[in-house]
Amino acid sequence: GRMENTNIENCYASGHVGGNRNIGGLIGRISGGTIDGGHGLGVVVGQENSGGLVGRADNNSTIRNSSTDVFTQGGSNVGGLIGYLSGNSLITESRAFGDVSGIYSNSVSMGGLVGHCSDTSRIHNSFATGDVKSNGLNYGMVGGLVGLLTLNSGIENCFAFGDSDGDN
Repeated sequence: GRMENTNIENCYASGHVGGNRNIGGLIGRISGGTIDGGHGLGVVVGQENSGGLVGRADNNSTIRNSSTDVFTQGGSNVGGLIGYLSGNSLITESRAFGDVSGIYSNSVSMGGLVGHCSDTSRIHNSFATGDVKSNGLNYGMVGGLVGLLTLNSGIENCFAFGDSDGDN
């Protein structure tokens, strides 16, 4: 589903979620809202923008004090917490414990916490502990914390503690 200009506090979701685009364990896409204390457990499988908690977060969204223990699998923009973070959005005080994996031979932008962080978005005081594996021959932009960081985005006080496997 999609959430616009709405706040969610202290929520929990578990199970297996699958789809094509903007696939998340809790919310598919959040635009201009806040998730404070969101937690996910299970499996998320998608093709584009797949995240353990949220597939895509944009338009000044905030993810705070949230966590996942989710196996996340996808084609592009795949993250243990958020698949695609953009539009001056923020992740703070959050963590991802599950593994992240590509499903195609050209899977790109995969990270233990965020697959792709873009457009002046920020990640503060957060971490990821899972392994990130591309599972393909033509893979790229794989990172323990973030797969791809672009357009004046930033990371502060964060760490990753897992194995990463990719070309870039």
